[in-house]
Amino acid sequence: MTDFEDSGKTADGSAPAGKEEKSRHDQAAKKILAADTDNMPVSEFGFSSFGGAAEYFVVAKSLRNEIPLHLRSKIYIDLLFLLTFKEGVELPPGFNRDAVELLVVEVEEERRARDVAKHVLYAGALLHEYYTSLDIDFRLRMTVIYGPKVSPKKTARTDFGSLVFRPDRIFLAETDIDGLLSRAKGRRESGLKITRLDLYRLFSAPRIGETLDPDLLRLCLGFAADPALSSESLASAVAVEATKLYSRSFTPEAWKKVIRGTRMEEYLDEYDLRIIQEATQKNNAKLALNLLKDGVSRQIIIKNCGVTEQWLQEMEGKLKEGHSSD
Repeated sequence: MTDFEDSGKTADGSAPAGKEEKSRHDQAAKKILAADTDNMPVSEFGFSSFGGAAEYFVVAKSLRNEIPLHLRSKIYIDLLFLLTFKEGVELPPGFNRDAVELLVVEVEEERRARDVAKHVLYAGALLHEYYTSLDIDFRLRMTVIYGPKVSPKKTARTDFGSLVFRPDRIFLAETDIDGLLSRAKGRRESGLKITRLDLYRLFSAPRIGETLDPDLLRLCLGFAADPALSSESLASAVAVEATKLYSRSFTPEAWKKVIRGTRMEEYLDEYDLRIIQEATQKNNAKLALNLLKDGVSRQIIIKNCGVTEQWLQEMEGKLKEGHSSD
C-alpha cells in the first residue's frame, strides 16, 4: 500500500487494483500478519529474508507504524516489528544481543518503479528514528508482499554504489496452490501450525487468476479459518475478513453455500452476515444519494442500488431543503 500520489501506472503495465478491494485486502493483511505476534518466534512468519537466522529471533513487540520524516511530514509503514534474540541461544558470529533489529513488512496491490524510492525512504526514516548511537549495531530487514493480481516479474537489485537495496519480495501470484493445500493438510494431520505467510497465502489464493472459483475459495478458507492451523483469534479474524472481501461476489444464499461445513460457518452466524449486509446497504444508499444529486433517473437508481421509491422521495425532499448529508 502507498502513502504517495501516483500517476496510476504500474511497473508491469497492469491495471491498479480497485481502491475498495485494495483497502479490504490491506486490512486483512495487517490482521493476519500482525495479530498476536508479541514473543512469537520470527520463524513463524515464514519469510526468507532471515535465511537461517530466523531461529535466533522472537518478536519483542509490534511498533507504531507512524514515523516522523521531518518537522511537518510523516510516513506510514504497513507493519513494523522490533525483534530480540531468544534467551539462552548462542549467537553466531556477526550478531550482537544489544543490536537494534527491525522487521518491516509492506503489502502492495500494485507493482511500481517508484516503490523502490518509497522503500528506501522508509529505511532512511527508520535509521534516523532508531539508530541513536554509533555504539549500537542496527539491522533492518524488509519483506514486500505483492498481491495476487500483481505480475510476478523479477526486479533487479537497486545499486547506489556503496549501497545495495534488495528487500525480500514475495509474489502471491506465484503461489503453488496445490502444494499450499497439501502442506496445510499435512500440517493439520501432524498437529502443527502453518506459517503466517502460508495463512495469508490461503486467504489470498482464490484471487489469483481472472475468475473467483467457489470450490477453491471454500477449500482455502476451510484451512485458513481452522484454528488447528493457527489460533482461535486468528481463525476468527480470517473468517470475518474473508467475508468482507469475498462475500460481495455472491448472493447471501450462495455465500452460505460456499462456507457450509467449514469452520467459517461457526465463526459467522446470522448476526455477522446481517452486519455485513447492513454495511452494504449503507454503501448502496450513499451511492444512490450521489446519483440522485447528479440527476440520474429514479428507475436506474432503484434498479442498481436496491433502494425504494419512498426512500428516494424522502431524500429528494431533504435535498430540496438543503440539509441532506446521509
